Amino acid sequence: MEMDVKVLKVDDLGRNHIVAEPATVEDLYRHNLIFWTTRFRDELSEEERKTILDNQENIETPYTRPATLKLHEVLAEASEKSEFSMLELGAANGTVMKRIEEKFPKPKLTYVGFECLPLLADDFKKKFPEHKIHLGDVEEFIGKEKSFFPEAPFTLFYATLVFKMIKPDLVRKALRKAAELTNQFLIYDLLEDTDTELGPDETLILHMPARPVFWFVHPWAEYLAEIGFKIVDKQVSKLTEAEAQSPLYDHQVRGAGYFHAIRE
Repeated sequence: MEMDVKVLKVDDLGRNHIVAEPATVEDLYRHNLIFWTTRFRDELSEEERKTILDNQENIETPYTRPATLKLHEVLAEASEKSEFSMLELGAANGTVMKRIEEKFPKPKLTYVGFECLPLLADDFKKKFPEHKIHLGDVEEFIGKEKSFFPEAPFTLFYATLVFKMIKPDLVRKALRKAAELTNQFLIYDLLEDTDTELGPDETLILHMPARPVFWFVHPWAEYLAEIGFKIVDKQVSKLTEAEAQSPLYDHQVRGAGYFHAIRE
């Protein structure tokens, strides 16, 4: 793919830090979209399907652990007042349910999720028939009327490593839509790079040469302020020294973490 971009630097993990203008941002987002909407469309053996589904469902790592603990905290606090309800974008095949059930074996909650990959959405329905899962991507989520969500208002809007694949204008729209349905966000994603100065029409993107996708780095505080939300807790995930030496963990997601935001 030919790109009209400015590479600011290549970091110690081999990631290209790219500054892109709007036209390139659009091209790279379309590239990501094609990758995700065609992924797993080829014929897969039962063994391959099982491996994919197991990996998605059990995708807890030292990076995601702090966000899981925060989710447990939010759920416990909210459940003391009323029944907990969650709206999730990027539901996979029930990853968050596994994380919740680890702490709350029989949780009382209302759950609605969106997942763009049929393989994962179908598996979710089989494993959690009591919960609602919609097959759809971020643009379909944005396009839904408020009446589509009779369960609203939700206690929490939740998303894990979804928005790093999505261009800025759609992330803004998705957050605005979510703000119509809840007063509280818990998002695990790449957190903003505060060291890079960008122009008003520029976007910071991370690209790993060995990967088929591009990651957008979003200025979260700015996006949230636009819809009247503020960050009340934030943590960038860190590996221990032993974990940092291990090949088991994806070191290229350095800089990921969670933020917990509420309506001001």
